[in-house]
Amino acid sequence: MSDDAETLDMVEATVNDAVASARTPSGGIITSRRYDRDGEPVVANLKVLEDGMLSLASAPVDASGQLTVRDLQAAERPGAVVRSLLAGPA
Repeated sequence: MSDDAETLDMVEATVNDAVASARTPSGGIITSRRYDRDGEPVVANLKVLEDGMLSLASAPVDASGQLTVRDLQAAERPGAVVRSLLAGPA
């Protein structure tokens, strides 16, 4: 994936649209992935729960090799969160 702003704008909008669609009727999972310059995957998985809450699974991995999971706060926009993870360090 390109690092340019237009590509990241598209990713952000696509994630926001996918989350909105997954909220009805019963939730879903949105998976985003890109590969860094070393060929390592950068993963952001959003789970839309039936009650509309969002959980994010992303790096770092825990001792068992699983992605770290956290709930998104109400003020966090899912597309922006995924965009920042895929964009990497500034």
